[in-house]
Amino acid sequence: MTKHSAASTRSPWTGLVPVDDTAPAVTDTDGPGIPVLHLNGHVATQSYWQRAIAEPGPGRRHLTYDMRARGRS
Repeated sequence: MTKHSAASTRSPWTGLVPVDDTAPAVTDTDGPGIPVLHLNGHVATQSYWQRAIAEPGPGRRHLTYDMRARGRS
């Protein structure tokens, strides 16, 4: 496993990803570290993960999405 000490200078990618008859809203922080997929509960949205994403710092790549009929999806 490789450790990264430099923070990512890339901007998060946010957009709609077409899947069958829907298009979930997805955000990818594109960080330099291990990817972490944040799964929402029944009524949660991407916004519920903002604190969890901020706490570990820049050493992770965070992926969040809004389930069908939630948030921006």
